[in-house]
Amino acid sequence: MSQRLWQMTEFPFQPERQLYYETIFAIGNGYLGTRASFEEGYPGNSPATLIHGIYNHAPGQLVPELVNAPNWLDCKITVDGTPFSLFVTAPDDSMPYATGTIGYRRTLDMYHGLLRREVLFRAASGSIVRLIFERFASLDDEHVVAQRIQFVAVDGSPEIVIEAGIDGNVTNNGTQHWQELQTSADNDMVSLSTTTSQSGYVVAMATRLISPTSVESHNE
Repeated sequence: MSQRLWQMTEFPFQPERQLYYETIFAIGNGYLGTRASFEEGYPGNSPATLIHGIYNHAPGQLVPELVNAPNWLDCKITVDGTPFSLFVTAPDDSMPYATGTIGYRRTLDMYHGLLRREVLFRAASGSIVRLIFERFASLDDEHVVAQRIQFVAVDGSPEIVIEAGIDGNVTNNGTQHWQELQTSADNDMVSLSTTTSQSGYVVAMATRLISPTSVESHNE
């Protein structure tokens, strides 16, 4: 069977169907699953990672629910000082070039269990960069999820800065299930641990940013 039959593709970007594609492009391994929200965020998105068996019964709820775990995808990218996003900003006197997305394609390869997004982005400086985002949930170790971001300079010699971490400021549609977060950072690694408020489940997460150049990490 052709591997193309195992692939679903979004082209071009359709912001009005953002939540739909977040759902059908989700990745998982049977133990945990992550919605296909963008690493850099987008207005109206709904990032979520759900872990098997981690339920909590919040005050005022009739039944317990699967708890939204801290967001391990969180990252912020700038290209020549321009924050990367899928918005397109019209040029003005201070920014002679329109900034934002000038090319986009996202594909879920169900044969290999890989979600891939390619974005052609133009910064205010005029530099154009191709960003390639990939992520998967490991079947070899069910506790491991990974992402890779590649940068290809298409036009210009841009300076690219990336900050990555774990976003612990998450809820279930406004319902808070986690108690106080415990965080730590050590060079290129950050970690976070927290406990559900009623059921007492403890979740710990750690992430490491690996790059051939110098890196800075943060967590929230």
